[in-house]
Amino acid sequence: MRNSSICRLFLLLALAATFVACSRDPNVRKQKYFESGQRYFDKGKYREASIQFGNAVQVDPRFAQGHYRLAQSFLKLQQWTRAYQELSRTVELEPENYQARIDLANLLIAGHDIKQAQEHTDFLLSKQPNDPQVHEAIANLLSARQDFPDAIKEIQKSISLGPDRWEAYLNLALLQMRTNQMDAAESNLKKSVQLNPQAMNAQLALGGYYQARNRLPEAEQQYRHAITV
Repeated sequence: MRNSSICRLFLLLALAATFVACSRDPNVRKQKYFESGQRYFDKGKYREASIQFGNAVQVDPRFAQGHYRLAQSFLKLQQWTRAYQELSRTVELEPENYQARIDLANLLIAGHDIKQAQEHTDFLLSKQPNDPQVHEAIANLLSARQDFPDAIKEIQKSISLGPDRWEAYLNLALLQMRTNQMDAAESNLKKSVQLNPQAMNAQLALGGYYQARNRLPEAEQQYRHAITV
């Protein structure tokens, strides 16, 4: 009986020691923070997600995926400077992280840093010539330079490579509106909404199109629908 009690005691001590060792293991702590951040992110709780992803990269400053997910959280929170810092760190640690480069290029374009953005789009085109998001980023770059005809060609290339991406149809429609191709723009706005009825940006853009065309009843109906998305 006594021997049995002693065995149970040693077993409990061994389990406790294992638990303490795991809690002190940096890789275990990093992964727990990361998984917690991902759960928050999936629920749309981006501030909480940023805290947990931040904890993960504090444990391991070279954790590229942690920096990338932290950047994604900052993008959702519209904290552009911090998103830029984390995307830059991601690319520094993981140069072949093409999605991070695409996000970084688009962020630089939005910030009118065209020269640095092109460095990333040139790199991406050389490495991922068949990625539709690469051509969409190039289209954004050309649009920022007011080169709308070539921007339209690039976004059409993006659509040919990824015909199910609602974002590309929305961007094409916006470019067509800027070049007064209104009928084509309407068709692509509707296609964007059809592909993703939950896309608020596409719903609002279609409403804005109707309003610009003075089709006010349709605009009102579209805006009402967008509110329910």
